[in-house]
Amino acid sequence: MNPEHDLPEYEVRILRAIRRIIRAVDMHSKQLQGKQDITTPQLIALISTGKAWRDAGENIKPKPGSQSQHHRGRD
Repeated sequence: MNPEHDLPEYEVRILRAIRRIIRAVDMHSKQLQGKQDITTPQLIALISTGKAWRDAGENIKPKPGSQSQHHRGRD
């Protein structure tokens, strides 16, 4: 028995499109792991970590006067 027969045509098309997307993502993940020896979840974690570090660095402000004191020591 095929459960798709009980669904309206547009729902069947949606399910098929979702399956194609899932298959494409799976194939891309396998290629990534084969070529770069990294999984998609690992890549996502690395990208997220890099963004978090970059954002944290943008939010770090030097203490007032600390930059001028640092430069005075080099003169």
